[in-house]
Amino acid sequence: MKIKLTISPILHIFVTIFLVSCFNSTVDEYPDHYLDDWQLYSLENKDIGVFSLHPINTDIVYAGGTELLITINDGQTWDTLFTENESRDIKISTDNIIYYATYGLFKSTDGGVIWNAINPTFPEEAIFTCFDIDPDNNDIIYVGCGGPTGGALYKSINGGIDWSQINTEEMFGSIKKLVVNPNNTDIVYASVAGEGLLFKTKNKGRTWIQMDIGIEDLAYDFNDIFCDPLDNSTTYIVSRSIFKTDNNGRSWEDISEGILENSTINNITGTNNGRLFVSTRTSLYEFIHESESWTKISNDSLNLIINDIKCSENTNKLFIGTDKGIYTINLLHE
Repeated sequence: MKIKLTISPILHIFVTIFLVSCFNSTVDEYPDHYLDDWQLYSLENKDIGVFSLHPINTDIVYAGGTELLITINDGQTWDTLFTENESRDIKISTDNIIYYATYGLFKSTDGGVIWNAINPTFPEEAIFTCFDIDPDNNDIIYVGCGGPTGGALYKSINGGIDWSQINTEEMFGSIKKLVVNPNNTDIVYASVAGEGLLFKTKNKGRTWIQMDIGIEDLAYDFNDIFCDPLDNSTTYIVSRSIFKTDNNGRSWEDISEGILENSTINNITGTNNGRLFVSTRTSLYEFIHESESWTKISNDSLNLIINDIKCSENTNKLFIGTDKGIYTINLLHE
C-alpha cells in the first residue's frame, strides 16, 4: 500500500529553514548563563601576554608580560622570577624544567631561581622567534629565529648545550611557530612568517617537506598549530582561516567558512576529550563537532584583549591570558 503525504506550504517552509539551520556552519552565541561564568583568576588589570599551567601541580602557574611571575598557591600571591624584556613563551617539561622565551631562550632546573641562556648562534640581525621541546625527551629542543635577512631553525639534543641548524633552503623566512606532535615526537611542524608556508618533518628534523594547504595568498602567517591529542593524523593550523587535516597533511580543509569574518585567529588549543577552542584579538570560540558549528564563548562585556589560551585537564577549566589579567571558565558544561 502506498501512502501519499501532503505537506502544507507553511510546513514546507518551516522544515526547509530547520534543515538549513542544522547543516550550515555558523557562529552561535554561547547561552547567556554561561557568559556569567567567566571569572577573574588572578593578576587583575595586568597585561599577561603568555602563561603556562604546571602539568601536575594545579597550584603552580607561570605568567609573563614585561616580567615572569609564578604563583604556587593557585593565584593568591605571585613572585617575580625574571625581569628580562617581553615574555614570548613559557613551557614546563614533565621533569619540572622551565623554559622561558623573551628575545632569547632561558632555562631553569630549580623552579626559576637560577636561569641560564641556552641560545644558538643566530644569523646576523636575526632574533629569537619561537621554540618547542620534545615531550618524550626534554633534552631535545627546537628553536626558530628570524630577521630582515631571513631566519633559521635549530635543534639541540643535549638540553641546549650544543645546537645544529636543521632548516632547508626553502625555509628561508622567519620561523613563526614550532610544534612537536605529542602523539608522535618524530613529527614537527614549522611555519614561515610572511610566506604562507608550512613545513613538516617525520624524522625529528633530518628532512622537511612543504605542506600544500591549498591557499594562493602567500601573505598568510600561520600563527598557531595544534595537534589533536586523540588522533595522530589530525592537526589544525590558524591564520585568517582555520585549516584541518585528518590524513597527516596530505589534504587540508578550511573549517572556518562563515565565521570570524575579517578576523585573524591567533591561538588554538584543545582538550583530551576532543573540545577545540580558538581566539581572535577580542573573541573566543568553541567548535562543536556534532553540529560542525562554532560557538562564541567570550563575554564581550568584559572588554578583554586575548593574548593566550590554555586548557587544564586537571581542573577541567579553560584559562585565557588578557590585558586585564588571567580569566577562567569551567569546562564541565554540556
